Amino acid sequence: MTTKSLTKQMIFISLSLCSLAGCNVYRTYERPEMNTTGLYRDPYSPVDIPC
Repeated sequence: MTTKSLTKQMIFISLSLCSLAGCNVYRTYERPEMNTTGLYRDPYSPVDIPC
């Protein structure tokens, strides 16, 4: 690969990344809202104690 070709590719890649970031196609990850209550049980539940 020649230096001229490599320079053109680098310019193309950087302009592509700028355009993707500019139109909000590429944005930071946001964690979704999830209900996590009741996911784990209590460590000392009365149900677990044998009679």
